[in-house]
Amino acid sequence: MLRSRLIAFIGLGIALYSLLFLGLTDVAFLSADEPRYAAIGREMAQSGDWITPRLNGQPWFEKPPLLYWLTASAWTLGLRDELAARLPVALLSAAFLIFFYLRLRREFGPAPALASASILATSIGWIAYSNVAVTDLPLAACFSAAMLLALPAPPGAPARPPSLAAGLLFGCAMLAKGLVPAVLCLPVLYFHRRQWRRLLALAALAAAVALPWFLAASMQHGAEPFRELILKHHLARFFGGEIHHERPFWFYLPVLLGGLLPWTPALLCLRPRTNSSLAWTDPRLQYLAAWAAFGFLFFSASTNKLPGYLLPVLPPIAALVGVRAHHSLAHSRPLRCAVAAMLPLLVLGAQVLPDALTDGLSRAPLQPRNLALMAASAAGAYVSPPYTVAAVALWAKLTVYPVIDAHLGARQLWHEIKPHAAETCIEWIGRDWQYGLDYYAQPPLPPCATEPRPLALTGENGVRPSLRPAEPSAPRSPFPAPTPLRQ
Repeated sequence: MLRSRLIAFIGLGIALYSLLFLGLTDVAFLSADEPRYAAIGREMAQSGDWITPRLNGQPWFEKPPLLYWLTASAWTLGLRDELAARLPVALLSAAFLIFFYLRLRREFGPAPALASASILATSIGWIAYSNVAVTDLPLAACFSAAMLLALPAPPGAPARPPSLAAGLLFGCAMLAKGLVPAVLCLPVLYFHRRQWRRLLALAALAAAVALPWFLAASMQHGAEPFRELILKHHLARFFGGEIHHERPFWFYLPVLLGGLLPWTPALLCLRPRTNSSLAWTDPRLQYLAAWAAFGFLFFSASTNKLPGYLLPVLPPIAALVGVRAHHSLAHSRPLRCAVAAMLPLLVLGAQVLPDALTDGLSRAPLQPRNLALMAASAAGAYVSPPYTVAAVALWAKLTVYPVIDAHLGARQLWHEIKPHAAETCIEWIGRDWQYGLDYYAQPPLPPCATEPRPLALTGENGVRPSLRPAEPSAPRSPFPAPTPLRQ
């Protein structure tokens, strides 16, 4: 018995390492957000100013400081670059998954808790955002932990108030992404509406955690934090299109289905049942459902949408599916077949990605080894989906990460142009490449428009930038231009 538990513990540790920690430094910072946030955390550690987030020396109040504090703390401990920015996020993800399991085990028992934690840990959305240094995972982890501490009592038990620790975690969630948690927590107000004294205590604790930074920043910079963080990146982002992420109302439906892969078919387990132990009359299940539904509708109502915004909705859905489906996942052959059919699609996507980045998706070949790996992943997912997903993640990180780094990361690009940095200016490379290159090139390369140099870095339509000789600017005449003759 002890030996089997030890083997299971070691297996879970290897799976968790493969999902969350392996390859954190194998890919350069991606997109515009990750290098930008990492640069702010680095500058915070180097300057010693933990109040004002700064990007290239200028105050930057688009987001609260929790992620920057995590990165800056890693820098002070001696970590650097990708590891300093991504390791704290991965550790936070692992800590939340452990808490997620323990909390659900206390409420619903070991088997449903293990099923729920396995679903969440191996869903593609959670894996992806646990491996990048952006604000979505810190928000989801802190907010979801707080929501779990506010679960109502089971049927027939006396009402129980939310834990005071939930207020502290709500405050941390607000330090991760502003006022969003204050809106998403409305299900807590409804299910505990008769315990208003405890709700006031939670609000006071959350304010005690989140307000000191905001007040300190406002004392130093006046109305700028309120104007930039609250007015522009809260109200304008929700109601207007100034941020340029406008999406239709239904945008998050395919995002949710894709983020739950390969567990998307398990949503069928949420259908009504007659089993009283799993009935929707259980206030805890109602609470989880309200948490998920309200968050989904709130984000859908926002004008500006990004896939990562939906991350706080995944934990309650994973909990609902795990609690109501742990027997079905173990014994229902059709459902296991449906889940096993999803994983080969992810394997196929990972297999064709290198060729797609090089030659285009239409020219990516489907080779026999592709079919063999897809079949193996389907068979493994039928027997043990969580461990198979971890194995696929291990394989994908070892094979796909180097290709992504070569084609989409600015780190290798900087190593290539570094010997010519003194002669290079930036003509046009797009914002994703710009922020990535600004992180690695210290000081950043100047724009050609203001500081022409012999070599120009340029890349159109998102392609990998390349160096070319700068076009000589036409010499300016010391005399004014002649007046054209009238016809």
